[in-house]
Amino acid sequence: PAPTALPPGCAFAPRCPLAEGRCHREEPQPWPAGDGHEVSCHRWDEVPHPATELFLEQRA
Repeated sequence: PAPTALPPGCAFAPRCPLAEGRCHREEPQPWPAGDGHEVSCHRWDEVPHPATELFLEQRA
C-alpha cells in the first residue's frame, strides 16, 4: 500500500500469505527478535526463521 494510505492493521497483511483476521484489524506491536532487532507481526513466533528460533530458545 501507499505510505499515505495504509490499511488498518498490519501494512503487510494484504500481501502476506499468513495473514489472518486480526492482521487486517490490529496493528502488530514490536517484539524483540534478538541481536537488537525487532519484528512487528502477530504470528512471528509461528514462522520458522533462525532469528525467531534463537529468540524463543532464549525466552524459554
